[in-house]
Amino acid sequence: MVLLAGPRFFKTLCDVARDHLGEAGARAAGFEAAIEADDGVATARAQDALSGLEPEMRERILAATHKRLREDPESILQHWTPPHSLPQ
Repeated sequence: MVLLAGPRFFKTLCDVARDHLGEAGARAAGFEAAIEADDGVATARAQDALSGLEPEMRERILAATHKRLREDPESILQHWTPPHSLPQ
């Protein structure tokens, strides 16, 4: 199940799926449709796309997606609260 997913997650998931499955494979699996939908629909579409993959490929794509998001400075800073904006 995909939790706490947003546009950045779906775009990254689709990019990683393209890396592993190729452009046509990612489109056929439904990953591109996930980034074009709202969050609820996107989550369902991404889950359907992931469910349609062989377990080993699914794990590779999820691990690579997690790694890419974890190492993306913009993704990290998006969730960071600067000290000056914290309540005193």
